[in-house]
Amino acid sequence: MHTERLVHKLIPSNAVQRGEQERVRGEIWAYYADLKVYRAAPAPADTEALTARFESLFGQRTGWATLDRLLLLIRAAIRPFRWRRNEATGLAAQ
Repeated sequence: MHTERLVHKLIPSNAVQRGEQERVRGEIWAYYADLKVYRAAPAPADTEALTARFESLFGQRTGWATLDRLLLLIRAAIRPFRWRRNEATGLAAQ
């Protein structure tokens, strides 16, 4: 997932930052895994839960200013679940 790569590229300057980086990377991978499950069988309740989780994940404050700014940039760039699937064609449209 491209967003995780951005977090991975950060260079922590101490153990606390390194820990936050690893924690956030783990949360991103877990979220991505859940998105793959959702994609296979979307449900309205899951949409709401994943949207809330997205906001929590990318809106969090870690105490590491560089990581916090990156998460906010990612949050602003990605708009989850803004696409709806056309029932007849199966194609996504906004």
